[in-house]
Amino acid sequence: MAEAVTHVGRLKQGQIAGHEPFEREQIGHAVDVFCKLRPLYGRNRLCLFDSLALLEFLSCKGLYPTWVFGVTIEPFQAHCWVQTRGLLLNDTVEAISHYTPIMAV
Repeated sequence: MAEAVTHVGRLKQGQIAGHEPFEREQIGHAVDVFCKLRPLYGRNRLCLFDSLALLEFLSCKGLYPTWVFGVTIEPFQAHCWVQTRGLLLNDTVEAISHYTPIMAV
């Protein structure tokens, strides 16, 4: 897990400086393509795996959104998702609303 977080952080730091901010339409199209391809890798819908796969896919297109980790206390649960400028890319507001963000990469 720590290696994945470090990898994404380095990827963003090394690439984001040279790229202009992306438009919602551009990232929306890329996420749509990812969702169509998602059944091909057949793993259970684990938030960590899906978020990392989406981040890797988007980075190939020069897009570097934010990976957010959140928790709930009672009962303890952890969850992660990908977002950019208030736009959720692989989750819904309803699903993440009870999580408190604790880290963003």
